[in-house]
Amino acid sequence: MVIVGHSNADPDALASMILLSRILENYGVEAIHVCPEGPSKLSRQLLGQVGIEQRCMDSISNPRFYEWVIVVDTSNPAQLGISMEDLEGSKLIVIDHHYPGKLSNNALLKIIERRAASTTEIVAVLAEALDVIVDEKTAFIGVAGIYYDTGRLKRIGIYTIPALDYLVSMGGKPLLLEVEDLPFSERYARIKAASRMKTARICKELILSFTHVGSFESSVARGLIDLGADVAIVVGGGTPTRIAVRTSNRALNNGLTARDLAKYIAERFQGEGGGHPQAAMAHIKSDMPREEIVEILYRSVPGKAARICVGARGNERGKAK
Repeated sequence: MVIVGHSNADPDALASMILLSRILENYGVEAIHVCPEGPSKLSRQLLGQVGIEQRCMDSISNPRFYEWVIVVDTSNPAQLGISMEDLEGSKLIVIDHHYPGKLSNNALLKIIERRAASTTEIVAVLAEALDVIVDEKTAFIGVAGIYYDTGRLKRIGIYTIPALDYLVSMGGKPLLLEVEDLPFSERYARIKAASRMKTARICKELILSFTHVGSFESSVARGLIDLGADVAIVVGGGTPTRIAVRTSNRALNNGLTARDLAKYIAERFQGEGGGHPQAAMAHIKSDMPREEIVEILYRSVPGKAARICVGARGNERGKAK
């Protein structure tokens, strides 16, 4: 059996995988972990702080070899670096809190709860329901996964509190990650991306920013939001090409979500997209240079975003009446 999370696995995906392994071990089932492109920098730091040695394959190159494949915190196969055809012959289970995508449509079993703020909390309440006892280190990882995806409990979900109650009872405690200064390569990528930035203004007060970078697209998108953008769209690297989308609270208040914009971008390039309201990713297959993709998005996304804003404001006026 194999458990796989999305590429560059964040603490929520990582914690979900580890907790799920503990559940399976309770029933005598051993699972192989797959982390496409490896765990994220923050996830690696978390593992080091807790003292867990996580063995994780960097690709799921031949899924047909496995009878059972469990996918966590992921809605579309592009986020795993594979296609649905690669999963033919495997029994697929999906555990997720995102908007359902192609993976759930083809799953033998799916546990999807969009009201959950993290996938970790779904797996944690499942472990509690099955009377699984986890070790203290796993409980620490679980708490960290929930803290990460809820923005340190700023966005709680339907299972956040019950999951934390279970994990704390197993010895878990809040673990504040000491985020180190960004490495030179990441800082350089942010500066270069900012120098290439194109901007548009919609709905009177919202700023849309577009740029491209060879790597660190998610970090660049976060940086643009911190800089003052309301929507940050960053064309990055990878095969398929990754496009990071971030939105501010102002954008959300105007009806703009990163998830919807990522899906719109993916559809324009016949790719796949999804994620959270404020952080999402599109994966597209294109041979065009990144700057050309940015130009296409610069010409098309502002119009789409403006229509969403107008529609959202119209709905609010309708409710007021």
